[in-house]
Amino acid sequence: ILETNIPLHHKASEMLDIVHDQELYGKRYAILKSPEIQNLFWNKSEGFKDVIVQANMLPEVEAFNLVEITRLHGEHDKGYVALFKHIADYGVGKLSRTQRANRDELNKGIELISSELSRELQKLSLSTLRAQSAKAIEVSRAGASAFSIVVVISLAGIVFGLGAAMLITKDIFNSIAILRRSTRMVAEGNFEDIPVINSKDELGELSEAFRDMAMRIKEIDEIHLDSNPLTHLPGGATIEVRLKEKLDNNRPFSFCMIDLDHFKAVNDHYGYLKGNDAIKLTARILSEAVRSKGVKEDFVGHIGGDDFVIITGPKRHAILCNEIIRNFDNAVPELYSPEDRKKGYIMGKTRQGEDARFPLLTISIAVVTNQKHSFSSYLEVSEVAAELKEYAKSFSKSSYVVDKRHHDDDGVVEEFDSRDLQ
Repeated sequence: ILETNIPLHHKASEMLDIVHDQELYGKRYAILKSPEIQNLFWNKSEGFKDVIVQANMLPEVEAFNLVEITRLHGEHDKGYVALFKHIADYGVGKLSRTQRANRDELNKGIELISSELSRELQKLSLSTLRAQSAKAIEVSRAGASAFSIVVVISLAGIVFGLGAAMLITKDIFNSIAILRRSTRMVAEGNFEDIPVINSKDELGELSEAFRDMAMRIKEIDEIHLDSNPLTHLPGGATIEVRLKEKLDNNRPFSFCMIDLDHFKAVNDHYGYLKGNDAIKLTARILSEAVRSKGVKEDFVGHIGGDDFVIITGPKRHAILCNEIIRNFDNAVPELYSPEDRKKGYIMGKTRQGEDARFPLLTISIAVVTNQKHSFSSYLEVSEVAAELKEYAKSFSKSSYVVDKRHHDDDGVVEEFDSRDLQ
């Protein structure tokens, strides 16, 4: 557990972070064509290889699928070599149809390899935790054997230490029973209320570590089950849990509800695959903004469709919103055909079936904070955000608005200043 499972679990998390960083630098280079960004990408690649070498030096590591991870990372880097060469040959400006098709094919291949590599690293992380659970079961069985030995020794020395032997036996028996019960609960998928041995010895430490492991497995399973299949971002259940933690602990927060304007027109005009591209582009922009401008505890979630959520701090929401709007407005024209991009609009039908012009996609962000208004539930926050989002969508360009209303003891609005348009 200490020499293989725990170190390998940490290294799997480290490799996953490196892959995410490589994706960030790779996408930035595709936009900026900066040699410094490309150097950062390859530095991360060398860091990944160093971690793989360290992982392969751990004892009993052959039980885990590091060969496949090494292969996938090599394919991942080869994909970027081809993409960087394509950018070097043809630049990042206007491309011919064949050149754009080739670049799209390269990006699609990289995305597939990146997703597969991320899944393998997540599987590695989970398998290390499960292996740790299995070894904990072996420890429990060894404890049972130790119990039998203690009984024999106690009987042999019953004349001299019957009282002491009974106390020791009872303590060990109870500890083993607790570990067995904990093992059965985890095996049945019950991660709540894992019993703990309240002692300061090794069994107590093992019991505490076992409970921490169970909670980590539960967290990974919940995130995996709740994640959106298109963007792989956490869904509604996880969003509600994260916001509830802020509310329960009375911690300051900014709840940012994000929506795309004219999204239905893109789906109708180009088809749902292009709509999916718009949603994945938005997810990448949000995640990159939080990684580059946010802090570790900031959170990105995907409610569904073109609706997203960011939970951050009141001092950071303006920075994040401006970063998101800037990057979104720069990237969104690439979703359109050259003709539609030049016109600045597409033709479509309103919900009433009438022909209309629809501008290029814009993004609207509604920001709700608890600085001047206390909230009691996730539903109350989301209702205020939904109301504010409709106001944000009334503007003709990408914008964010912040709810600055607060209430007195009688619930009367004393001040209203919801517009913070960028």
